Parts: sequence; C-alpha cells; structure tokens
Amino acid sequence: MTADERIAVIHDGCKETPGGAAKVSVELAQVLDADLYVGRTGCRDWYAEHAPREVTVYSPRSNRLPALLRDANVAYQTGKLHLPAYDTVVTSGVPAKFYQPESFQRHVHYTHHPPLWYAQWLGRDSLNGIRGNLRYATRKFGMYVDWLEMQRVETVLANSETTRSRICRHYRRDATVVNPPIAYSDDPVLSSDERDDYFLYAGRLGERKRLETLIEALAQTDQRLVVAGDGPLRSNLTSLANARGADVEFRGFVDEDVLEDLMRCAQCGVFVPEEEDFGMAIAELLCWGTPLIVADEPNPTCMVGNTDGVRVDPTTDAIAQAVATFDRADYDYTDIAERARDRYGRERFSDEVRRVLFDDGCDPNEWPNE
Repeated sequence: MTADERIAVIHDGCKETPGGAAKVSVELAQVLDADLYVGRTGCRDWYAEHAPREVTVYSPRSNRLPALLRDANVAYQTGKLHLPAYDTVVTSGVPAKFYQPESFQRHVHYTHHPPLWYAQWLGRDSLNGIRGNLRYATRKFGMYVDWLEMQRVETVLANSETTRSRICRHYRRDATVVNPPIAYSDDPVLSSDERDDYFLYAGRLGERKRLETLIEALAQTDQRLVVAGDGPLRSNLTSLANARGADVEFRGFVDEDVLEDLMRCAQCGVFVPEEEDFGMAIAELLCWGTPLIVADEPNPTCMVGNTDGVRVDPTTDAIAQAVATFDRADYDYTDIAERARDRYGRERFSDEVRRVLFDDGCDPNEWPNE
C-alpha cells in the first residue's frame, strides 16, 4: 500500500441503530480516507454524517428480510459489486467478505466474529421434522460457502484475541488482532465521589445479552439500573422489570453525547452477554474510567482485570451479589481510564491498521489455542 492508493471500505450494515461494527467501519474509512459502501441500513444519515467521503448503500431492501435471508442477500449483492477504481478493498462484517476483488486488488477483511448463525448457534434450533432438517442443511451449506470465501481473502484482521482464536479454529488460518478504536470527548474523568448512583447497561437489547438474567438480579437488590439501547426485547424486558419490581430505567436509543454522559457519570457498568467477541460498550466504559461487572467468559474477562471491575458467573445470584456488594471506593477511576485509553485509543487503531496494510505479517506457526 502507498499513500496515493485509492481505498474502499465495504460494511454489511445494520438493521436499526449503529452498533460496534458500524462504528469500526466508519473509523476504518476515516483512517484510510476511503469511500464507504454499506449493504443495508436503517440509519443512512448516521453513516453520511460520520464517514469522511461518499457513502453508497447498495442493498437497501435487505432489511425487510429475515436474518438468514438478509445476510444471504447482502452477500449476493456484495459479490455483484464492481469497484475497479480502487487499489485496496477493506471489508467488514460476514456478508461483506463475499466481495470479489479484481486481479490487481488487495482484499483485507476485518472480522468482528465468525458468522453467529453457524459458528455458535448451529444445532440449537429444533431439528425435528422436515423443517428442522432443511434449516440444518441450509446452515451447513452456508457454513461451507462462507469458509470458501474466507480462503480467498488476502489479509484477515480480528477485533480481539478471542475472535482470532475462533478464526484459527473455524477457518484454519491466522489473523492480526487490531482492537476497535474508542472515541471520547475532552471532558474530564469523574472521580468516585462525583459519580451518580446508577449501574449502566449500554447496547442492543438482544437475546445474547442475558438481559433477563440481569433484570432478575437487579430485582434482588435496591440498586438502580439504566439501560441505554434498543432492540427486539425491549417490550418483554420492560414487562419483566415491572413484574419483578426492579428499579430499571429504559432510555431507548440515545444520541452519542447522551450515551457518553451516561457512561461518564455511572458508578459502574454491567455487561454479561453470551459468546461476546469483543465488547465495545466495555471498552467505552473503561475509557471513561467506569469499572464493570462482567461475565467471567471470553472476551469480557480478557478486558476487565481485578483493578477494572468484577468478573462473575453469569447467573442471577452471582450478579445480584456483585451489584449489592459493589463499592466505588475500591476503584481508581482515573487510573482505569488512562489504561483503557492507551489500549483502545484512535491513534493506536490508526497506527495498527496502517502497519498491517503496509506489512501483513501473519504467521500460521503462531496460531493461538482457545
């Protein structure tokens, strides 16, 4: 790669609100001064506002489809893209890797996770009857096609060591770890005495986040939980909180300035998802010096040390005990922020991405064991 090369970033997109993968894709475009191509999105204006150059949405109708068909359609539309004006194409998201590069192009893929619908959830659905067998066969076929496409990619990046180990196991190839970047304002980090008395969950309200367990746990305490985010489970979670008498405030999707203020003022974050590949909310909270209660599972356990928070079994009783016994005086909020900003800063991300594009040094002999 040279300074005068033209670069495009392709991101599979998001259905509702921009998540961690969308933020990383925009950061990639900014770092590389690249045009951004987005497969599907319900927030076109957000991409246009944050991307440094032109944004093209190339599969807008995919959002209307069920998850598996949606990803398949984005993958198909990505494969049809013809982008000969670029020297390097960086893809982000499972369907985006289906881009077919020109013979002279370099293809770099940033992996947020192996495709969840086969790598982690295959076999959990009912396999009884004809419909179950068809579901299983379809996903196995998708698994094979996805594996083939990954072998065509020239350079693979991973958002964490956890994701890297899964890439090695599923795809039998290595990846270079480049942790996502975290943006934050110049506002000062608040001390423990200046913090409000709430616990904070920030993120999508989806099935893999164990939010029912979290609300059940909060119901056993007298602590307040603020939930910043939206998703398909919001109505059910609101009903559960009311039924259990838990002190939970659902804010819905909030603007970035509001989210930053919530993270900056919270006494503690709570994040106990299942099969988390990185954890953008964890990194964002740590960059504001906010300690966390996290599930003692990869990847959160790799991000939160003893001086950054508490790692617990993701059970109702264990979470409730951690919340009830949390003492903000045990943590140095400024020290937490300094360590996290060194690890997840935007300059660090820019340097690492550029280094990989100049020199891809993946060595299969150094593959990790999960």
